[in-house]
Amino acid sequence: MDLLIPFRSRFLYHSKMKGSASLKNVLPAFVKDIGYDDLEIQDGRTASHKYLTCLKGTIGEDQKEGIFQNLRNYCELDTLAEVRLMNVLYKKV
Repeated sequence: MDLLIPFRSRFLYHSKMKGSASLKNVLPAFVKDIGYDDLEIQDGRTASHKYLTCLKGTIGEDQKEGIFQNLRNYCELDTLAEVRLMNVLYKKV
């Protein structure tokens, strides 16, 4: 299920979303105990940039490992955020 659909269509809306249906705006409106603030990589644009940096081979292996760990942390939180938001939606149905 694409979570953009129920939030963009305002099936569920909160003013803390600030008119946006993006994950980074929806999550803090409905799930208080997790967030991106403590992560080294906090958004998809940065994640894509860091990933491409690794693919180009312009950085050392030690730096790559750190970036890949940060990417794993970011992706893990993105997945958890989607699961938690699905639970919010299921409770409303």
